[in-house]
Amino acid sequence: MKYLWMAVTALFVPMFLSAQDADYMKLRSTILPEERDDVGENGFRAVHYVGLHASSLLSFNAYGSTGIFQMEAMYWGDIRFRNKVDGVNWNAWKTIYHEGNFNPADYMKSLVNTWNTDVTGRHRFFFGTLDNNIGSTTYIKGYGNDPLIVRNGDDVSVLKVGAGGELGVGTTETHGYKLAVAGGMIAEKVTVKMQSAWPDYVFHKDYPLPSLQEVERYIQRHQHLPEIPAAAEVEENGMDVGEMNKKLLQKVEELTLYIIQQDKEMREVKKRLLLLEQSSQTR
Repeated sequence: MKYLWMAVTALFVPMFLSAQDADYMKLRSTILPEERDDVGENGFRAVHYVGLHASSLLSFNAYGSTGIFQMEAMYWGDIRFRNKVDGVNWNAWKTIYHEGNFNPADYMKSLVNTWNTDVTGRHRFFFGTLDNNIGSTTYIKGYGNDPLIVRNGDDVSVLKVGAGGELGVGTTETHGYKLAVAGGMIAEKVTVKMQSAWPDYVFHKDYPLPSLQEVERYIQRHQHLPEIPAAAEVEENGMDVGEMNKKLLQKVEELTLYIIQQDKEMREVKKRLLLLEQSSQTR
């Protein structure tokens, strides 16, 4: 019985160890390129290209629908992979890396004049080529209410472009305005083009210039000039720079008319005083 057990052990243990060995990830023997299709064990191999060099082959069998997975680092620098679906048919080799495809100078070069799309097929970027060395245009496409948002390293939104062209700088709330800036601005020149009438109408003959007495009563009652917003309103709603400049000019023009009136009255008073003086001297 002892010898029978030893014989069975000698027969089946090597077979069991051989089956286990196929699952181990280890360095295997060198093979030829035509032998890759028959490789089923996990491990690393050298693939000898006769008369050339050897590449490195990784094989892994997960025993699933993916089947055997192989990745080969070619001796000239390419890296490619394939798998044997359900352990039946090999898929074609797919190249992960080849010389130049990660070169920053060539990146996306093949996508010039073509919309770069995302995984849903939507257009995202378009890089135009140079037009007679004059220049080219870069287009960026976004979708939804916030088609473009730029964030800093702390994941805070610092720039937002809305669907209607609204631009938020330092804020994502534009409140319906075309430009909203959270913070100060500096510029060498700002031009505000008003769509409403510029207040030259103050100098028209039919302009209803209020009397100074009327202005005084209004100020005493409301504590601010007529047609000028109160401090509380400006604090709550802000100030329309273009409209405020127009109103301030209107008040300056009204003030100019008051000064002209005062000057006429002063001249008339001086004239009468002069006549009185002359009349008194002749007596």
